Amino acid sequence: MNHYETIFIVDPDTADDERELIMNKVNSAFSQKDGTLLLLDNWGVRRLAYEIKKKKQGRFIRLDYCGNGNLVDELERNFRLDHRVLKFMTIQIDKDVDVEALKVAITPEEPEAGAAEAAEETVSADQPTTPEASADTETETAAGDIAQPASDTEEQS
Repeated sequence: MNHYETIFIVDPDTADDERELIMNKVNSAFSQKDGTLLLLDNWGVRRLAYEIKKKKQGRFIRLDYCGNGNLVDELERNFRLDHRVLKFMTIQIDKDVDVEALKVAITPEEPEAGAAEAAEETVSADQPTTPEASADTETETAAGDIAQPASDTEEQS
């Protein structure tokens, strides 16, 4: 099996039940063509770089899966036929992969309690602890934005 990634953009005005129909078609393609869906990542509604079918925004959805060329053909055929899908793109990430190893690699691991505490300490060490410290930083930045110092303006007059 090959490892693929497909990103498709759905019309943002599509109702939730209609989006469910699109996802049902995607899931049925996986079951018909013996594919394995590893990850479904809904990025939400985002602004498009350019208008597509008079839309300035779209709902981005990313699929990470294993399958063969027939599965990709079926997914893309469904996307082409569905007027609610604005754009789609599929790339082949790798050939002849072990599906079980990919499932383990993609599944997010739960951090241990000690690792979570260490991460919090690192974040708090980078941030100022008092409001006065952050106010000093803002004052320095504002002073650095002045184009000419006061002494230069006196010389010009």
